[in-house]
Amino acid sequence: MQDGAGAIVGANTRKSKNIVSNLSVRIVTNNIANPLYTLDLIKYQIDINKPLYANLYKVAMEFANNIYATIQVIIKDNNNKNISETRQELPSSTGLEQLEKLAELKEKGIISEQEFEESKQKILSKL
Repeated sequence: MQDGAGAIVGANTRKSKNIVSNLSVRIVTNNIANPLYTLDLIKYQIDINKPLYANLYKVAMEFANNIYATIQVIIKDNNNKNISETRQELPSSTGLEQLEKLAELKEKGIISEQEFEESKQKILSKL
């Protein structure tokens, strides 16, 4: 992950695929003081063939997957926000530089006032 944050959903099973001994969500952060959070959803052996445990396992897995999906959305939104902010910053400085060069060209008589205004409007419309 680009910003160093993420989530992992995992389950431990015994030799039998019907026995689950642990179901956890691990959340990895970019905070050096607290880099890892573990949410233990199932901490004991259950036989998912038994109706009561099958339902418990299903609910725990849905909860874990919802946590995972939510964290993925947060990361994606954060990355998109960072990209958007970067894009907004770049045209401003680039646009300012372009306007300065354009003004120099006009002052030196290389381009006309009309060419200056047309080019200026194009640059400003991109900001």
